[in-house]
Amino acid sequence: MTSDAIAHQKAALRERQLSYRNKCSAQEREEAGIAVAREFVQLVPIKPGVIVSGFFPVGHEFDCMPLLHAAQEAGAALALPRIMPKRILMFLPWRPGDAMSEGPLGIPYPASGEEVHPDIVITPLLAFDEQGRRLGYGGGYYDRAIARLRAMKPIISIGVAQAWQKADDLPAEEHDEDARLDFILTENGAIHCRTSH
Repeated sequence: MTSDAIAHQKAALRERQLSYRNKCSAQEREEAGIAVAREFVQLVPIKPGVIVSGFFPVGHEFDCMPLLHAAQEAGAALALPRIMPKRILMFLPWRPGDAMSEGPLGIPYPASGEEVHPDIVITPLLAFDEQGRRLGYGGGYYDRAIARLRAMKPIISIGVAQAWQKADDLPAEEHDEDARLDFILTENGAIHCRTSH
């Protein structure tokens, strides 16, 4: 399949997934966020000094804030991404209640702080498969961020989603293979995707 055909498939799937997501109730999203937080603390042992990055949910995005609060309670330091030029994500330290600024696409980020390099990266997605491939919003921000961090040190990349976001026929290109996630967490449990890091 050509790159153009794959891009067309991805665009159609994004549109479909966004439509489905917008129909989910706030209660469904809240319950999924709480369930995933429980899964996270059971799955990932938090050691002193571990940095967990999440994302600030915008609109009907998955709410990973319960997960971040659980990680902090377990002793992790937290971080959130800031969109930089050339579609690069920079991660900044964050604690609940910190002052925020609004970045591109209306995404809040910490108003101050020096760049940190997370050990555990929680990623948003629109669709996923059991091999750890994810369909994002098309900008490639997390693909590049995960690749950059993996070149520095071992990291754990975790996608968070509702179970209905699973796709059996997720269109993928070569760079999607390189950015595969280690785990997917949904309200139905954890999916182990990669056998090595």
